[in-house]
Amino acid sequence: MKPSNVLISDEGRVCVLDFGIGRYFSTSDTLSQSGEILGTVPYMAPEQLAGLPIDARIDIFAAATMLWECLCGKRPKPLTTIGWIPASASSGWSPSPSATARCRSPSRASWRTCWPSIPSTGPRPTRPSAASRPSWTAPRRPVWPTPPFADPGDWWTPLEAALGRQDQPSVWILEGPHGSGKRRIAEQLHRTGLMSGIWPIHLHCRVDAVGAPILQFLERITRSLDDASLARVIGEEGEMLRRMWPNLALAVGEGSEPPSTSEVAAAVTKVVRRFADHHPTLLVVHGLERVDTLTARTLSSLAKEASDTLGLVVLHENRWSTSLSRRTLTALTANGGVAVEVQPLTPATVQEIVTSLCPAAPPSEAISARTPHEACEIGWARLAAWRGEVFQPDVAGLEPLAVRAAPCPRSRPARSSRRPPSRARG
Repeated sequence: MKPSNVLISDEGRVCVLDFGIGRYFSTSDTLSQSGEILGTVPYMAPEQLAGLPIDARIDIFAAATMLWECLCGKRPKPLTTIGWIPASASSGWSPSPSATARCRSPSRASWRTCWPSIPSTGPRPTRPSAASRPSWTAPRRPVWPTPPFADPGDWWTPLEAALGRQDQPSVWILEGPHGSGKRRIAEQLHRTGLMSGIWPIHLHCRVDAVGAPILQFLERITRSLDDASLARVIGEEGEMLRRMWPNLALAVGEGSEPPSTSEVAAAVTKVVRRFADHHPTLLVVHGLERVDTLTARTLSSLAKEASDTLGLVVLHENRWSTSLSRRTLTALTANGGVAVEVQPLTPATVQEIVTSLCPAAPPSEAISARTPHEACEIGWARLAAWRGEVFQPDVAGLEPLAVRAAPCPRSRPARSSRRPPSRARG
């Protein structure tokens, strides 16, 4: 059972669909003849995930999981499929803040409607006062439309060399502040690459994980390739990669010592090179300002292997640059990479974006905006005014300066406002 197989009619009748893998319960396990587990992993019971004997209680588990998500929101997705086992068995689920904000304190009548077995008599719990009762209502943020891609000019077309189209470098660095349109340019390269038969893969650096882009790439190819192709791409480096990331669906090796950063970077470079030979690839790395040492060394090694079948585009924000990200940029440019700065939008492009967001009230005067984000905020404000709503711009997020693995210190006592007596001037 899963949400896509449960429909509710207009009369409120619940209908369960898709009994393709349904069968009479027995003492056998849940594995097919080919050794695969049948079912949808996020809604499987722990014993079903482990391939153990099952009974009717697995459907109760799936139904309870769906009801929990209806009340508390979707559960966070683990990094790997095997991560659902501890998430379903031992880890506690916490409701999402947006779902908690929409929930209200249920009345006794509503509970009686859902659960008729609750007795209507008996002591009633004391209702907390309005001052001590938490507020469960929160304003619901409106969803604003996304504008279509507006061509910012010809300054970004040289980046198409990363797709192997021109006789130019295959490594490019796109720099610009937040909201300047780096992501939209990467999306346009993604579309162009798909039409050219190139496989675009987007990777994201994270401050809370070492080698996060590398792990994302490895998980992507393990899900996409068949066993024979995966074995050729991974090669002998599978043992080392499995020691670095035990959750990867690769063959288990005999080694036990953790590999060094240089060894992992060299192994990943070979894997990416073989994958690009198997299928032309474009790697788009987002958030270089959050790069870690392992990812930085791997990117520097990949820049040397870039070719017509392997392109590399790195997105970097100068405002939050670190010494490691700047050293990585230096290494990329030393290996043939070219840095490009995002150019401001022309007045005609800004006019096009604002008009696309609110066609009913096109602007009649000149608009002072230089980035796509600024143009979108102007268009959303005009759309909100046309709807009779209030537009609140998003507050820019802050990057963490450090991660402290210790309890936060207690607040210090307030300093005295009294000043020491000043010396008398003689």
